[in-house]
Parts: sequence; C-alpha cells; structure tokens
Amino acid sequence: MTLDQRDDDTSEDVDNWIKIFKDYLQFGIVPVNNNEAKILRMKASRFTIIDGELFKKSSTGLLQRCLKRHEAEMVLRDVHEGEYGNHTNGRNLSLKILCLGYYWKTLRQDALDYAKKCDAYQRHAPVIYQPSEQLHTSIPSWPFMK
Repeated sequence: MTLDQRDDDTSEDVDNWIKIFKDYLQFGIVPVNNNEAKILRMKASRFTIIDGELFKKSSTGLLQRCLKRHEAEMVLRDVHEGEYGNHTNGRNLSLKILCLGYYWKTLRQDALDYAKKCDAYQRHAPVIYQPSEQLHTSIPSWPFMK
C-alpha cells in the first residue's frame, strides 16, 4: 500500500502534523485541550522553520527536512530502487533516509511496508535457516555411550 492509497483520515493526518507544528512555531496556535497543548510544546522544541520549510533537529545535530505524503513516496522509491539503491530491508531503508536528512511521522512503518512490496528484495532476501518446529532432544539409551 502506497502512501497515496491510505484512507482519507490517515492521509490527512500525515500532512496535517506538519501544519500543526508550523502553526505553533509561526503563530503560537495551540490546541484547546491543555494536555495536547503541553505535548505539542514539548515536541515542538525539536522542530524549526527555515525558509518556510519545517525541519526536525535529530539527536546528532543534523536538521532533517519534514516531508509531505507525495514527497515521502518519491524519497522512498529513489532510495530503495534508485541509481544507488540496493533494495535494503525496511529498517535499513528508514535509517538511510534519516541519514540523508529527511523525516516524516510514519517513516519507519512506510519503509517496512515499501520493502515488503519490493519484488527484487523478496527474491534476494536472506534465507532463514531456522527449523520450522522446535528441536527435540534425543536421550541415549545408555548414559555415556559412544
């Protein structure tokens, strides 16, 4: 499922979180609920606006550009399948995107879903050598028998 194929409620929420943070940082607009306003103030301390774009401050000091739904889909496709893409799994894909300086609210889950859909990744994924059921121990008939 791509980001564009989500339900209307969740797709509005994907882009709506950027508007909420921008409104708070630019105009000081907070939700009516005191608890939600307190949470927004705490989370907004990690965000900044530069030239009208919202950026998130990572723990390493890198500013990560906050992307909207259609931009996120392009970044996922380019990093996973692009010229330098190597069809990595979802976790590595999300970490690679974070290192490149991009961020959106559902990044990790979107990367996992995107990797699950990739045919090339599914064909060349590492083979799991675990047994299909629990191992059963066999007890020798005579102790210390060779």
